[in-house]
Amino acid sequence: MFTIISLLLLAADPSTKLPPVDLNNRVVYFTAYYCGPCHLMKKFVRPMIDAGEPISMVETTPEVSQECNVTLLPTILLIVDGKKIDQHVGPMTEEEFRAYLARIPKSKKVEPKEEPKKEPVIEKKPSPRLIKPEPRPVEKKPESKGKGRMIMPEPVPIKKG
Repeated sequence: MFTIISLLLLAADPSTKLPPVDLNNRVVYFTAYYCGPCHLMKKFVRPMIDAGEPISMVETTPEVSQECNVTLLPTILLIVDGKKIDQHVGPMTEEEFRAYLARIPKSKKVEPKEEPKKEPVIEKKPSPRLIKPEPRPVEKKPESKGKGRMIMPEPVPIKKG
């Protein structure tokens, strides 16, 4: 059996920058990338989510499946007042899904919160002062006698003996 707290943790994926989702009075739709019927349902579920319907889509992993007791996909849960009211396993048509969604009491539907768009704040940094660097002392190299050519030592005669 799953808990609402575990679903909240699953819906608030730390890799996304979205705030945690309130899973009270919602339909939770479990899906996976490898599920064919899930892809067919996503065609009408995604526009419903964009329209502000109280639907939470959870991409299933083995850990999520085990934690939430999801054995087959797609799985759709109906949560009202923090309690699981119903669980449907298998694909649905759009009409069936809308009827399932309509089971959430009207006064319980959560309106999507629109956050005001924040303008990016650009901080103006003071321009750095132009400071002339102090000149470095120039080291003089010792002059070579060969004017760029290598000077070979004189050959030493070898005594035979």
